[in-house]
Amino acid sequence: MGIRTPLLKLISTIHTLHDLKSGGGLSSLPLKVFALIMTVSFIVMTILGVVLAVKYGRSRRAVYGCLAFGVIFPLTFILIRAFV
Repeated sequence: MGIRTPLLKLISTIHTLHDLKSGGGLSSLPLKVFALIMTVSFIVMTILGVVLAVKYGRSRRAVYGCLAFGVIFPLTFILIRAFV
């Protein structure tokens, strides 16, 4: 996008695993462990939400429809982007 701010460079060190020229960065072990815990928590909460929606929701059809849409819609854009 062409946006090169110091804050954006600092934040991107988490994803790129590169330190800044000044030697600083955000890719330390405690931050990686924290990110792993957040990821596992997100996955568990998502699965729990789907299970609760199926078990206690009014319409299983609506739950499965939303799940299908949530998979097919982004996948369509990924495939379009990959082949166009």
